[in-house]
Amino acid sequence: MTCWQIDFKDGSLVPADPDGKRQHGVETLNIIDMGTSVLLDAHVRSDFTAETALQALALSLAKYGRPKLITLDRDPRWVGSPAGSDFPAALLRFGACLGIEIQVCEPHHPQQNAFVERYHRTYQAECLALERPRSLEQARTVTKAFVKHYNWQRPHQGLSCGNRPPRTAFPTLASLPALPAMVDPESWLTALDGLHLERKVDGHGRVSVDLKRYYVSARLVGQHVVLHLDAKERCLHVLHEQQVVTSFPLKGLVGRVLSFEQFLTPMLHQARAQARLRSLQERKYRTAAFAAP
Repeated sequence: MTCWQIDFKDGSLVPADPDGKRQHGVETLNIIDMGTSVLLDAHVRSDFTAETALQALALSLAKYGRPKLITLDRDPRWVGSPAGSDFPAALLRFGACLGIEIQVCEPHHPQQNAFVERYHRTYQAECLALERPRSLEQARTVTKAFVKHYNWQRPHQGLSCGNRPPRTAFPTLASLPALPAMVDPESWLTALDGLHLERKVDGHGRVSVDLKRYYVSARLVGQHVVLHLDAKERCLHVLHEQQVVTSFPLKGLVGRVLSFEQFLTPMLHQARAQARLRSLQERKYRTAAFAAP
């Protein structure tokens, strides 16, 4: 129960929004335990975003407790952009604050998420392809029934199960540490101490980090600078040609311990903002590509 793998799977024949408002139809967020092959949760929704995906994961953590490790792929809803991000996305900070290691798979290496990928093939062949759900409600109904079948009735050929259903092989699941009542929302800084970010100073002498703008210097407009994260001082040092030119405190820090519920709310807001930034970036790239000769 200490290592989970999570991933999205198209969950019905409902098409995506033709106007592009929704890039996916109905999807299932599957959460599987590597040690037992037990499918812990299958969240079925038609509106998975960075925010709602984090919300679903938080529900599973509240139910089962905190694993040591969660492995996931480079879906933009997890990492912020298809190629990842030089500043950690909301989910990565969320995990760090809870003491959960988030392991992001390398590009084009689905075998690093092999347990959940294998479940997806089974789910597709033995549930979706047969039942062919055509609505969110149908997808939820057939998925709920299949989860029960998979965990309690279907023999699993994995080594840990020995050709028995996962919950027959493991009738009792190990307890995990519960979610903390109180959380330091800035504890992720320690895990990222020393992080270096490269930025180009814009026409107003500013750089952007995590949706926030910081003024550097008008004389450095158009120049590239390196930002060094100092966790102890909770600031960013700006280096140009290997010399510190200025430092500024990180914006948006809370500065106090929060209840888990209070902590989750700004994390969800960050996830929503992260998705908005990605949409703006993608629109900018499309515009630039269209304008190119």
